[in-house]
Amino acid sequence: MMAILSRTVLLVLVLILTFGCASSGVDESEAGLVASTNEDGLVCRFEKETGSHFKKRICKTRQQLDQERANALSLQRSIQGGSAPDTSTP
Repeated sequence: MMAILSRTVLLVLVLILTFGCASSGVDESEAGLVASTNEDGLVCRFEKETGSHFKKRICKTRQQLDQERANALSLQRSIQGGSAPDTSTP
């Protein structure tokens, strides 16, 4: 009787651990990875604001996104290389 009970408890624990870890918990749309482009050429996505559970719709042009990406890469390179970042705006 005790062996059956311990096997059942072990099986339940294994099932809980298996199914509890099956999901990554991050949905692409929640992470802001799914973007849509509207007729004005704006790329819109939903981003979670820090300290809030609400998502905010952020729309930017492709040029703005490219400039932000270039600025971020420049800052990253300057931090890793030890030189001052280029903060000039074109």
